[in-house]
Amino acid sequence: MKLPATALCFILCSASFTVNAADTFKATPVDPEPLNKKPQSESLRDFEHMVELCAKAVRGELPYSQFDAYVEGKSINMMGTEESRFKFYKCMSKNGIPLSPSKDSER
Repeated sequence: MKLPATALCFILCSASFTVNAADTFKATPVDPEPLNKKPQSESLRDFEHMVELCAKAVRGELPYSQFDAYVEGKSINMMGTEESRFKFYKCMSKNGIPLSPSKDSER
């Protein structure tokens, strides 16, 4: 199921809870099946590369947040402030990979 960008932003933006920089969250691609039929290894490399680029961009913008994100299986583990996670979600969406919180990250 795909959500319109405004609904996704509303869902992500309306979440209000206090987060310590050391808390870890997981996210998964909203639609894990790519529209183009690249070989899976190439798609995974592209996905991992985009995670690295967006994490680096967030760390550059918000060095105090101690943000980090990395791929583990088909999900992304990330830690940092709420602001840094929002910027990461935004970067990934701008680059064609919208994310949603995984069920593993629910508290």
